[in-house]
Amino acid sequence: VTNGRVNGMIEVARSFGDMQFKKFGVVALCDVRVRFKLTEVEEFVLLGCDGLWSRYSEANACAFLRGRLWAGTTWQKGQEHSWDLAKATRALVDDAVHAKGCQDNTSAMVIQFEHPSQQRRPEVSVTAAPAG
Repeated sequence: VTNGRVNGMIEVARSFGDMQFKKFGVVALCDVRVRFKLTEVEEFVLLGCDGLWSRYSEANACAFLRGRLWAGTTWQKGQEHSWDLAKATRALVDDAVHAKGCQDNTSAMVIQFEHPSQQRRPEVSVTAAPAG
């Protein structure tokens, strides 16, 4: 990997499945397996491609999502709250592309967790924007 690209040519994530990069050791098999018990602290998982991460740190992306998900609400344990996962995910991708000027493909997937004390179903939102 040179300058974040396989053989200096293509982003690592985009090289999965490209036969020409197998000779450089790129495979689409996961070699990391982590298992842990969720607590009520974990709200969601945010998956994003390199376009998103070129404009956001992990902490800033999560703060952006929380700001959109909890906008206009004062959350307290046991209270009803207003989550709009699809709009928050779209806003994150739009901000990376339009406000922060990302010209790469930008996509995000947010998986929201359900906790026993919260009365909502888990949701998944996927948003993508083509390169500018």
